[in-house]
Amino acid sequence: MDAITYHRRRSELAGLPHRAYVAPQSHHVLLGARRFHYLEWGQAGRPCLVFLHGGSQNAWTWDTVCQQLASEFHCFALDLRGHGDSEWSYDRDYGIDGFVDDVRRFLSLVPPAPVLVGMSLGGLTAITYAVGYSQSLSGLVCVDVGPDVNVEAAQPIRDFVAHGFKLSEFDDFVEAAAAFNRRRHKELLAFSMRRSLRALVDGDLTWKTDPHMRSSVDRILKQTANLGEQVGGIACPVLVLRGAHSDILTDELAARFAGAVPNGRWRAIPDAGHAIQGDNPKELIAALTSFLANDVTTGPPYAA
Repeated sequence: MDAITYHRRRSELAGLPHRAYVAPQSHHVLLGARRFHYLEWGQAGRPCLVFLHGGSQNAWTWDTVCQQLASEFHCFALDLRGHGDSEWSYDRDYGIDGFVDDVRRFLSLVPPAPVLVGMSLGGLTAITYAVGYSQSLSGLVCVDVGPDVNVEAAQPIRDFVAHGFKLSEFDDFVEAAAAFNRRRHKELLAFSMRRSLRALVDGDLTWKTDPHMRSSVDRILKQTANLGEQVGGIACPVLVLRGAHSDILTDELAARFAGAVPNGRWRAIPDAGHAIQGDNPKELIAALTSFLANDVTTGPPYAA
């Protein structure tokens, strides 16, 4: 299956309108002393959106969403340090401050006052960034994440990721992923998995993720334990989205987060678990475009 066929079938199954597939531009850039990879969709001069993926994911997780948004928005998706095709942190610095500093440097290169969209790890990074720099954003969108989450409910995801750090056959990855998330179409899942794997010297396969990220999750959770006490200073509009079938961000936690910021709202996305962008991209796009049209403060890229 090629990218054009994948995009067409993915759009059909998601109930999205057909749009001719245009491959995103792939870039590499130095942020500080480390090389980063990012993808870009759309044209300069349109409203800017910056997407941050979850742990053990990469920028390609946003492809379906950004393909649909590219006719109206200028979209960027960054591979976080230690993920995708970005460089690893060879001093094993995967604390939240490192991720935030990378995002701060990256946002200095894109059009001003973007809307920052983050899922899971990317969402924790986005929230922490917004606590300190919300004046630089037109809006913040958090995908199934908040300053407080149900950590125990995330354990199956952590187990699934750990299982995939060394498997000998590609089909083993596909079968494991299909069993883990039965909302996904296996043939399409196989295509997307190829974007997330790399070969080891012995021929086995593994995630495009530094394995030291696994031991950093608890550290990041400890570092963000008091984040809920700080979000009241986020000045830009905030949209909190939770997957209706996810136990990681409950209705109660989503409502608490949205109520803690000066201009926040939340909604549950039906037929979706933790990875809303993959489970129900149509409803994610609808929620995002409604937020952009009705709630986002006018900033430089939105000026006439």
